[in-house]
Amino acid sequence: MKKTFILTMALWTLFIISGCSNKQSNKLETTASSIEITSEVTETSIATETATEATTLSDAQEQEIIDALKILGDSENLDIIILKNMADYLTDNIVKVLPENADLMLQSYERAQMKALPSYQDAFLASPVQSILLNYSKEDLSQNLVKEEEVRKLITEAATLGYKMEAIEGTVAPYVDYSYFAKFASYTTASTGAFYTLMKEESDHPSQKDAALLIPWEDVLQRGINFEAYLKEYPGAYYENRAMMHLEGYTYIAINGTANVPLFNYDTNAMNDEAKAAYTAFVDKGQQTEFAKLIKSYLSLLKTNNFVKTAEVEAFINEQN
Repeated sequence: MKKTFILTMALWTLFIISGCSNKQSNKLETTASSIEITSEVTETSIATETATEATTLSDAQEQEIIDALKILGDSENLDIIILKNMADYLTDNIVKVLPENADLMLQSYERAQMKALPSYQDAFLASPVQSILLNYSKEDLSQNLVKEEEVRKLITEAATLGYKMEAIEGTVAPYVDYSYFAKFASYTTASTGAFYTLMKEESDHPSQKDAALLIPWEDVLQRGINFEAYLKEYPGAYYENRAMMHLEGYTYIAINGTANVPLFNYDTNAMNDEAKAAYTAFVDKGQQTEFAKLIKSYLSLLKTNNFVKTAEVEAFINEQN
């Protein structure tokens, strides 16, 4: 798969955790249905349902709901108070609108959430708060077992706004928590529900942090398959570009590894043994997607070169990058 650009691992990590987006298509599906993205390695079911209550609002009334949320998010001085109002409004009203309009409400909130994030992070990066946060483990932070009341309140507030605490490059700060968006999947169109379900896995279990690979090689390959399946199932979807970026990111890791967990030993150029086993098992399943075919070709070349990064293997890597 020929990529149009190379993602640095640090930038891609921040993309996964923070949800930064490229220019996106405006095409939106108008129905919510149950969909399933599967592979022969691990079956992954991503389901969405229509809202449990039929909407009784007119088109004009639904538009008023959508516009009210968008106006809040477009505020020049967007702050946490406005974001909190948006979160409350979203929760109260998303159940009233059609799936395609629920999509628009989530998009408005996510844009506002990302817009507010940099300044909001500053409150957590301030010396007193940061010093306290660094004393707690990831598990303690995720369960908000912080003893200091003011800091505990900050973390509680962050969770209500759809943020979660993450430690990156020696600092602890809030980042977008896609579990927040995934909980609305039953009200959205199929493509939106499926995308946020995929992103929930990225948010719950980031693939990398500080250039280290945090998930098994099997999961790297599986996530590549999942994003590829999403793109095939929903061509032209609003989240198409973001899904493509994730697919390209996992393709990059599958071919190269990461800086701190390379696919090949820096001294011997021998392939990582765990990766070798994972790639072999993956190829043995005989999947026929473009991503699977790429990994099959790569593994075949590696076998020919005794799983050592030779000049021939390096040429293949450079071609993909």
